[in-house]
Amino acid sequence: MSLSSTSLAVLLFGALTALPLRGQNVPTETPIAPRTITFTMEKATAPDVAAAIAKQTGMEVDLTAVEGKMPASLKFNRGNFWDAVEFLAVATDSRVVIGSQGKPVRLVPLNGGLRNPVSIAGPFRVAAREVDTRLDLQTGKAVYDLTIDVAWESRLPVYRMDAYPRISRAFDDAGRPITVKPFTPRTPVSGVQHSLRVPLDGLSRQSKEIAVLKGTLTATVAEELLRIEFDADTPAAKKEKGVEVALKKFVKQGAFWFADIQLIYPAHSAVFESFETYWLSRNRFTLIAPDGKTKFTTEDYEEVGNQLRYRFKEGKDFKPKDLKGWKVEYQTPGVTREKVIEFELKGISLP
Repeated sequence: MSLSSTSLAVLLFGALTALPLRGQNVPTETPIAPRTITFTMEKATAPDVAAAIAKQTGMEVDLTAVEGKMPASLKFNRGNFWDAVEFLAVATDSRVVIGSQGKPVRLVPLNGGLRNPVSIAGPFRVAAREVDTRLDLQTGKAVYDLTIDVAWESRLPVYRMDAYPRISRAFDDAGRPITVKPFTPRTPVSGVQHSLRVPLDGLSRQSKEIAVLKGTLTATVAEELLRIEFDADTPAAKKEKGVEVALKKFVKQGAFWFADIQLIYPAHSAVFESFETYWLSRNRFTLIAPDGKTKFTTEDYEEVGNQLRYRFKEGKDFKPKDLKGWKVEYQTPGVTREKVIEFELKGISLP
């Protein structure tokens, strides 16, 4: 059973924004635009380019593992974030590593290795990472699995993605067609990258490479995280960019303080199945002391009716007499939508 976005208008709190079924019409919205970079530099170095990227996009590229010298005359005119990252990788003879060692984007030396085939679609980057092959001893046929890494700009909250891509055009170096069996389930994602292991049909030991692999993936994504502030001792509802957040009450019971939050998303927001409550665990409820500096964040919540109930336990560092002067900051995604990611990967070498 799934909950419609309309019924969600009462809540959207816990699982609650149901997800559109495949084939269901989703309203056309303005595409999620990538962050862009514009600069002109004479005799620029890699750190110069990385600094410009960070300043204009708010996202950093870690260069500590690569050579930083790159004298060149450079000009970018509204190039997007991932294009700039790929340019840096080529210029420093390095490859892009996503989400390792606590860094969203790092460059590491290529060291004579192959450069990943990459396809960039706005704020998303799709890369072929590896091909595994094994022999089916019963049929004598080689079986191929392709691992695809899908990364996105770190500012974007992405919650779910197709388990397999939908392939529209694919063939090997001899023109033999490659297919991927339909597989409709979707999988939760988090962080800044998700990997898909995709079985490929049509390849053989005579195939030298995947010449072209073109298709689409659908992801559930919000354009931003909203941060909405309340006076902790005053119930109120606030609406920002189409999303309504209501602090219903914040009361003490025994050694605990309980706060009830209600979320109301518009009808055109993406829909989640009733069991897909995982996205709520990434919301954050923060209580800010009157000094404006001391903060307490809880991830302890439960669903109560059509609300989320957050709980704070009193302790040595947290024992207010009342909540006068305290603030609440609640973090939740903006309107979520179904984003179709188009990609085309070429020249994927086979073992």
